[in-house]
Amino acid sequence: PAPEDISDEEVVDDRLLMTPYFHGQLSKKAASKLLLAGEVFDGRFLLRHRQGAVNDSEFILSVVHAGEVTNHLLKREGFGHPFSVNGHPTPGRTLADVVRFLKEPQEFWLVPLSVGLHGLDKRARSRQSSRHGGRPLQFALGK
Repeated sequence: PAPEDISDEEVVDDRLLMTPYFHGQLSKKAASKLLLAGEVFDGRFLLRHRQGAVNDSEFILSVVHAGEVTNHLLKREGFGHPFSVNGHPTPGRTLADVVRFLKEPQEFWLVPLSVGLHGLDKRARSRQSSRHGGRPLQFALGK
């Protein structure tokens, strides 16, 4: 669609799309394999779409903790709402905001995020939006 045909709820947050550790559609098994390859240390992470999610409000944060990969649901109620992590509210309105938040110690979070595993390049992230009928992925702008 032409830019003037895109509603406020279809604004693409370039900071999210430029997040180097976003892997798009990636299975739990593939995420684990990537995170456990090479040097394994607590806090190593990547972001991916939740398999079977019907909208752009659910993602998975895969994180190494104690030598194993743990998977955490990032979810928001809709456009402009902050994400929760496993049901715990965060101030993050973008995935990049949530990552920054979880790099700091949090009462509900066992291991602060350390190093993100690089994923899709910009062109590949753009192709990921094709699963949404060619419309851009919908993310709230972080302000």
